[in-house]
Amino acid sequence: MLKELTGYSDDDFKFIESVRQLDALDSRLIDMNVLVLCTAGKLTASVGGKVLEMQKKDFVICPPGVIPTDIMVSPEFECRALCITNKGIQTFLRPYIGIWNRAVYSGDIKIRRMNDREMEFASKAYDLAKVCYEMPDSDLALKKDLLREMVKGALTGICCIFLTEQQDRIGTGSGDNIFQRFIDLLQNSRVKHLPKSYYAGKLCISPKYLTFVCKKHSGKTASEWIRSYTLADITYYLQETDRSIKEIAELTGFANTSFFGKYVKHNTGLTPRELRERK
Repeated sequence: MLKELTGYSDDDFKFIESVRQLDALDSRLIDMNVLVLCTAGKLTASVGGKVLEMQKKDFVICPPGVIPTDIMVSPEFECRALCITNKGIQTFLRPYIGIWNRAVYSGDIKIRRMNDREMEFASKAYDLAKVCYEMPDSDLALKKDLLREMVKGALTGICCIFLTEQQDRIGTGSGDNIFQRFIDLLQNSRVKHLPKSYYAGKLCISPKYLTFVCKKHSGKTASEWIRSYTLADITYYLQETDRSIKEIAELTGFANTSFFGKYVKHNTGLTPRELRERK
């Protein structure tokens, strides 16, 4: 989707600026969330047989695997964009991930018209990040830390916007309410690695119905959500703390380090030690 890549990037996110020619999703970005703020001009594209139209003040989030085609832009089109992995989202939004998940993971592109205040926040956040990624490479470690904190702040600001929308929609449908309650329960559980029957019981529904609701409202099953949150906790403890692998296994609900190691290897392709070193 994005041909002109400028500025700083690391394994979790990439900044994109002044993209004028959009014709196909870059293979490097297929597995990333692509957040785009249109600052001038217009864009049209096809997404799953539907027409996407974007103009000034529109904010769009493309989840991983959603590929726009037949992209056309006006000559004056300008945007600011951030591409970020699911791992990055989970790491940066750890306290607020439930808000993000309820808003974004429907399996479709999300588009929202920003008001003037939100537009100012997003534009200034991006401009400040640009100042940081233009720092000399001799300060690379400082640059990385600053940028990661700025991305975290920007995403948290977006969650504030989402939270207002979600509060306005409370009670609009039983299925939506069940899904939100499930995400909240999962987010607030100290141990996430539990069978879906546990969560279904807490919600007073059957495991089969829980999976149906999750699939309908997010495109993911209950088991996939549980695995996603479990891996997010595992990654956080391995990469952001000095806890031993044995301690982390116990914290995340595994009987021993053998089961823990097999789970991590099966789902990430890495051993716990290798995942820790990937920070």
